[in-house]
Amino acid sequence: MPSSYRRGSSGSAAEREYPAGQAAERQFTLRAVVVGLLVGAVVNFSNMYFGLQSLFSHFPRSDG
Repeated sequence: MPSSYRRGSSGSAAEREYPAGQAAERQFTLRAVVVGLLVGAVVNFSNMYFGLQSLFSHFPRSDG
């Protein structure tokens, strides 16, 4: 490992290594949650649309 990397203060193996002089950035933010929810909603609705569309094409409606 390069000498420019240092381990966190506790030195445990579970902690992430960062280049010297850089602080750990937060990854779980409100922005990340909102963007994740929006992307998940788009994927969910597109899957529902195509799933229902293919279901109805296999079982066409009989008009009487």
